Amino acid sequence: MRLPEGRQSICPGVSYTLKANRDLSISIDFNVKWYGYPVLAWKTVHKENNFKWYHYPVLVWLIAKHTILYWFNRDKG
Repeated sequence: MRLPEGRQSICPGVSYTLKANRDLSISIDFNVKWYGYPVLAWKTVHKENNFKWYHYPVLVWLIAKHTILYWFNRDKG
């Protein structure tokens, strides 16, 4: 079985690259651009939960809050 070659996209702004090493281990480089975090959060939440229409304002607020916190805390060591 061959690994996918090159960069593979998960969603806009999020990609990964798989690389097989000589000792049969796999290295994964995961790249999230600044605009990919809210899209990834949206996809993750919808994969694990079932939302009703009245849950969406709170969901959008939570994703926005965590995205902004992630953007400001990302540069700190």
